Amino acid sequence: DQAVGAEDPHLWMDPLALRDVVTALGPVLDGLGIDTSASVAATVADLTALDGRVRDIVAEVPDDQRLLVTGHESLGWFADRHGFRLIGAIVPSLSSAAEASSADLADLTRTITETGTRAIFTETGTPASIAEAIASDTGVAVVELPTVSLPDDGTYDQFLVANATLIADALATP
Repeated sequence: DQAVGAEDPHLWMDPLALRDVVTALGPVLDGLGIDTSASVAATVADLTALDGRVRDIVAEVPDDQRLLVTGHESLGWFADRHGFRLIGAIVPSLSSAAEASSADLADLTRTITETGTRAIFTETGTPASIAEAIASDTGVAVVELPTVSLPDDGTYDQFLVANATLIADALATP
């Protein structure tokens, strides 16, 4: 089950969702007397191109390996846009401050093994010791994603490309 929309606020993981926001916001700003037509058109084009770059990056991941285990519910928008399946989360909540029960973690470990999931993608706030323990029990990699911080150049493009590259590299490698 994919967490999208109100269930997963990480809208920024999907450039086409942001494109839709920009497209909807343009007329509102125009109605306030702020001419945004040129910047909206440029931003829409940039976000569309970015989505294409991300699609190219994740294209190397076979369909049967498009399985995501995350630190918390943070990749629903990304998964939905790019054909990945959310398998589970270490902290099965939107809050990185929540805690998982031992039964939840046992279920997640079993699910990782049964599905052949290749990696656990952690973020800021993921309990590292739990991620490492599950990885040790299942033989999968732990990959930290910068899902809430911009890269050194401060651009959204590089942020999303870096996340997509980390995901693709972890899942496309046999």
